[in-house]
Amino acid sequence: MGTVSRATFDEYVEQYEAWYNSPKGKALLATEVACLRPMLARFPRPYLEIGVGSGRFAQALGIEYGLDRSGGSLAITRGRGVQVAAGTGEALPFRDARFGGVLITFTLCFIHDPLQVV
Repeated sequence: MGTVSRATFDEYVEQYEAWYNSPKGKALLATEVACLRPMLARFPRPYLEIGVGSGRFAQALGIEYGLDRSGGSLAITRGRGVQVAAGTGEALPFRDARFGGVLITFTLCFIHDPLQVV
């Protein structure tokens, strides 16, 4: 993972959630989801989000599976109805060709080797 540690994401998950619950956060999430939905819909299910975080995007987009290193985030994601796995995009804990669509948003900048993930 880039220069941000797993502990940092665990530490700030509540602040991240609070911001997305604010009026500005809700508006931005709606805009981002509206942009992503048509792109993701071009691919067959099931979907995976790498760097799922707290699962806000996965839930809003109907993404069934999420992968993240942050244990604190995964507990929230699970509560949003997304099946989660702990891990990284560099070493997916899933068999090849399992997913029809994979979403990676706001994540590549935190990954040590983005090319390996892609």
